[in-house]
Amino acid sequence: MPAKAQPVQAQSAQAQSGFEARVEQIQAAALGEANARFTSLVGLPEAEFRARWNDIFDRNQARLDAVAAEYSISGLELRRAAVPLTYGRAWGGAVFASYHRQSPAGDPNYQPSDSYFTYLDGVDLADAELLDQPDYLDFLITHARSAGNLLTESDPRFRNGDHVGLRAALSVTAAYGNDSTRCATDAALVTTALDSFGLDGLETIASEIQARCPAHTIGIDTALIAEDAYRAPARREVYKTVNGADLALYIYEPVEAGPAGPRPTLIWFHGGGMSSGAWYWCVLCEAYRDAGWTVISVEYRLFLRHGTGPSEGGEDALDALRHIQDHAAALAVDPDRIVTAGFSIGANLAVGAGLFPQASDLRPAASLSLSGCLSWQGDAFARTRVESSDELVPLAATHWLNAAAPPALFIHALDDPTCPVDRVAEHVASATDFGAKAELLSIESGGHFAMLRDAAARSLAITGSLEFLARQGVQASR
Repeated sequence: MPAKAQPVQAQSAQAQSGFEARVEQIQAAALGEANARFTSLVGLPEAEFRARWNDIFDRNQARLDAVAAEYSISGLELRRAAVPLTYGRAWGGAVFASYHRQSPAGDPNYQPSDSYFTYLDGVDLADAELLDQPDYLDFLITHARSAGNLLTESDPRFRNGDHVGLRAALSVTAAYGNDSTRCATDAALVTTALDSFGLDGLETIASEIQARCPAHTIGIDTALIAEDAYRAPARREVYKTVNGADLALYIYEPVEAGPAGPRPTLIWFHGGGMSSGAWYWCVLCEAYRDAGWTVISVEYRLFLRHGTGPSEGGEDALDALRHIQDHAAALAVDPDRIVTAGFSIGANLAVGAGLFPQASDLRPAASLSLSGCLSWQGDAFARTRVESSDELVPLAATHWLNAAAPPALFIHALDDPTCPVDRVAEHVASATDFGAKAELLSIESGGHFAMLRDAAARSLAITGSLEFLARQGVQASR
C-alpha cells in the first residue's frame, strides 16, 4: 500500500530539517579538522600554510555546495550556512602573521608577503545581514585587530599616543563599506578595550562611537557604568606623560581616616602580561583601604595599549614609586611603611621594586606576590618585543635576588598552569638561603586566577597578607 502523501508544508519542513542537519555535519567536520591542524600548520611558510589551510575549506565548501544544490538552497540562506566555512578560512589567514610571530616555533621578525591579504578574497566586510552570525562578527573583529597590528609597525600615525592598537584597528574598519558592520565591529573593539584597560585615554573614542553607532553601544554603556563605580572611591593623579599618553595613579584613602598623618601604603601593580590590564584589577585594594591603609594602583605602559614591551612597563613602575615617595606627604604616605604588591606579571614589578639595582633608593618595607610570574622564561610575547631573549633576563625579579631583599610573601595556587608554583618555591628557597625573609602561602586549587574568581581564595590572600605584614611591623595604627 503506497504511503500517504504528506502536505507540502510538512515536506518543506522535513527538507529544511534535513538540509540543516547535513550542513551542521559539514561545518563540524571542517572546523574540527581546522582546529586540530592549525597549530601544526601555522609554523609553515606562508604560501604552504595558505595552500593546506584552504584545502580544508575548499573540500568542505564543495560538499556544502552539493547539498545546497540538492535542496535548492541559495541566496541569504546559503550565505548563512557558509559563514563558518567562509569566515573560518579567512580567520586563519588573518591571524597567521601575529600567531607566526608570537608562537615559540615562530619568527618574531616575520613580515607577511605582498599577497598576505588574499585571505579577504571571497569575504564581504559589508554584509549586514550576517551580523547575527557570531562567526561573521568574530572575523570582522579579528581582521580589524590583525590588520591594525601590522599598521602599528608601518604607519607613523600609530607609533605614539594612547591606545595605538585600537586606533589602528578603527582605521581598518573605516573601509568596511557598511555603517552597520563598521559600527558593530567598532563597538565590540571599544567595549573590549574598556574591559581590558579602563577608560583612561578612551574618553573621546568611546563618545564618538556612542554618537555614531547608537544601536550598537550596549556593551560600551555597560562598561562605562562599571567604570564609574570603580572610579567613585578613587582619586586620579597623573605621574608621568610619555609619547603623548598620560599614566596615572589611582589613590584610595580609608573611608574612616583614623589618626592624622601618613599611613601605611599599598602600591598595586595589576596583571595582564604587560599586554593588557586595568588599574582596578586589584585583589587587595578595597580590603586594605578598609583596614586603614592608603592604597595606590599604578597604570603602566602595555603592548596592546601603547605598543611597548616589558622593559617600558618596568621603567614606569619605578617612576611611579619615585613620584609617590617624592610626594609622600601630599599623598598621606608613610615612606617607611610602603608595601608593593601585584598580581601575575604585576608581582614581578612589585617584588622587583625591592631588588632591581636601579631601584636601590626605592626599597619597600615588604612585597606581596599574588600568582606571581617572576621571570620571562618561555614567554612568547616578551620574546617578540626584544632583539634577543638575553634582554629578558635582567627584567626578572628573581635574577636580582640578594640578601637585602625586603620581606616578601608569595601567595600562589598549587595548580597554577600559567606561572607554576615550583618557580615561586625556588625563589622563596633562594631568598631564604640568602638570609632574606620570604614565605609561601599556598592555595590548594583554582589555578592562576583563583584570587580573582574565588571568594575563599581572595579572603585567604587578604587575611594572610595582612597577618604577614603585621609580623613585619607594617600595619595601620587602628
